Parts: sequence; structure tokens; C-alpha cells
Amino acid sequence: MSAKERLKGFLYRSPGFFQRAVVFFVLYLESGLQSIRCLFLRFKGMQELDVLSYKNKDLPRRCHILGSGWSLNYSYSTIDLDNDFVIGFNFSYLKCNHPDLHFVENASGKNEFFAENMVLLYYGLCRHRVFDNSLVVFKNLSEMKNDLRLISGLYSKKAVYVKDKHYRVLSEKCLRYCVDNMTRDNGVLPQAYSSAVGLIFLAFHMGFEEIVIHGLDFGGPHFYGSDLIEAIASFDNQAPPKKDECTEHQQHKTSRSSGGVSMQDMLVLIKEDFENKGVKLYSTSPSPSSSILGYSNEFEFFSH
Repeated sequence: MSAKERLKGFLYRSPGFFQRAVVFFVLYLESGLQSIRCLFLRFKGMQELDVLSYKNKDLPRRCHILGSGWSLNYSYSTIDLDNDFVIGFNFSYLKCNHPDLHFVENASGKNEFFAENMVLLYYGLCRHRVFDNSLVVFKNLSEMKNDLRLISGLYSKKAVYVKDKHYRVLSEKCLRYCVDNMTRDNGVLPQAYSSAVGLIFLAFHMGFEEIVIHGLDFGGPHFYGSDLIEAIASFDNQAPPKKDECTEHQQHKTSRSSGGVSMQDMLVLIKEDFENKGVKLYSTSPSPSSSILGYSNEFEFFSH
């Protein structure tokens, strides 16, 4: 057993108050480091996204968040692009290249995977004119793998950044603590498990009354198919995969259990808390996430 696995086991068995203290300490440490990194980006001319300013704007009632799962091919036509607010992430621009906000997070050449992903993402953003059509936002500044020189070099003239807080759910003992604090963290992007969770909280803090999740499938292929390079090179939407081809895949890493708690467990609490505050949170059918979040039959179908 590695030292990292032994540490995880120790934290999992530790009392709830100790786990909460660890979560708080890591957040405090990362916040300080992130503030220094933000100073560098501001020096390079990059601006920060003012999340709270959206509450003072005349926003639509409904916000759609686009994931990259296979079900996006089925649900995309239900979005009223003319009247609803749309938030995209990473490669969702292959389906929608003109969201109101589009989030990216990769800027690292430390290994082959990150370097290739960074090049493909940036090239695709340019090729599909996302910088021209949307406000692009760089996230995950607290992750040290993201190189500040690359971020400023690639994005400082074309995008803004947002501060994030990355919550570690060590076990079920601190799950409620994390969700409660993420609900209160209204000036940053609270994150846990996956970008979908962070963007859900962002939409909540921006003041939307309804938040609809697309392409959050926990497993299976991406909506653009297996060949990302071909999808970026093409301007044609990919044909939807058959549903029975999408349900037998292993869960994505971000949705697996951490300390005995999965992203699905967190989503249950988030939905409950949002509804208590008068905010509707649901997914779209046939996505597997609709079995947790529910889905609405209110959508009219639009052709784009």
C-alpha cells in the first residue's frame, strides 16, 4: 500500500470534526496560493469573472449547463438558445460554439496527455470561433499543474479567469459540511468531483431559478464520438450513439466513490438544498443523471 493510500485510509477513519478541519486547512492553503497566482495573471492583463455581478443583470429564468456525455446529442434540441442562458465546458463547443459562458481548464505541458489536451482544446476554440461568440473563462487555478505562463500566453487577451475552491469529500462524515459551504461560497467557483458540480453551484450563485444539466451521464462515450481530432476538424454534429451502446460502460473517474461517497450522493444533497431555497435543479432524459435529479417535461423542442 502506498503512502497516499495509507493517508486516505487514515482520513477516512478519522472523526468528522478532524475531517472538516482538514478540508478547511487545505482550502485555506490553496486560497493563499491561488491569490498569488491571480496577481500574476492580473499583471499580465487578464481580468477576473465577477460572478456576483450577474445577480444585478436581467438574466433569463433558466440556465443550461452542457457536459460532454452522449446524452447531449439527445437533449440539445430542447434548449431555447434565443431566450435561455447557456454555460459550456471544455469540448461542449463542438455542439454549441456560442454559449453565454464557456469554461476551460487545461494549460499544462508537464506530460503528454495534458499537453495534447491543451493544444486540441485551444485549437478547437479558435477553429470553432468560441472566443468570438462567447465569454471564455479559465478555471482550476488552484491546480498547480496549470502553468501560469501558458494561461497568460494563450488566454489573457481572449478570456477571463475565475477563482475556485476545491472541496475534498473525505467520507460521508464531511459531505454535508462540504455542500453547505459550497452553497455559501458565492464569490468563487466551488468544486468537487467534476466540473459539472462546480458549474451547478456557479449557476446557483448567479441567481438562476432553474438549472438544467445536459450530458452528465457518469459513463459511456462522449457526444462527439471516439475521435476527438476528427470532431474538431469537422463542423458537422455527430450522429447520436444508440442508447444501448451507452449504458454498459464503466463509470467515469470523476463520478466514482471517494471515501465511500460518490458524486451521485452529493447531487442528491445539492438538489434537496436548492429546492429548499426555491431553485429547481434537474437533468434531461435519457441521461442517467435524470434518475437522481429528475427531469422536466416542460421543454418544447426547437430546431437549430
